[in-house]
Amino acid sequence: MALDLLNIDWGCLISFLLIKGVAESKNSYSNKKDGLDLAGIISFMIGMLSVNILINQGGRVGWLSPMVLGLGLLSVITFIVFYKIEKNKEDAFIDFNTFNNKTYKGAAISNFLISCTAGTLTVTLSLVQLAADLSPLQAGFLTIGYFIGILIAIKVGEKLLSYCKSGALVCLWFYHQYQLFLIRIFD
Repeated sequence: MALDLLNIDWGCLISFLLIKGVAESKNSYSNKKDGLDLAGIISFMIGMLSVNILINQGGRVGWLSPMVLGLGLLSVITFIVFYKIEKNKEDAFIDFNTFNNKTYKGAAISNFLISCTAGTLTVTLSLVQLAADLSPLQAGFLTIGYFIGILIAIKVGEKLLSYCKSGALVCLWFYHQYQLFLIRIFD
């Protein structure tokens, strides 16, 4: 308990010292009124809701049932409409022009792929515990190699990025994941 209070005190003190030295940045005032992109928000919400229902209810209802196929079609159409709405809008819900910056695009793709891999590791841990009736420690031992492989792949990817283009590495990653998917299905 005392250690927690000490950590809170130190955290507050350090935060105060860090914030004190940072100059405040202010946006310049403009007469332009920022609007709310209601069409973009609603189309995005409908698309995400249809994908969510499709994923969660597809196995129970049947993947080839009219409801699931309709939800898949609805999500594709809604995301196409969303993209067309947002592409040229000035106050867009998601500004796709930020992806024209190669550094931002690379960071976004990298973040997406790492998040997918971390999610796969979490799901794998849970499924191994349930399916094989293993303890969390035993399941952790089974997946630790995968985690170490991820860390090694990140370091190797950083080195490869200095030698070749990022697009080739992304294609290589997708090809590798496709191979793993096929191995798991036909094993």
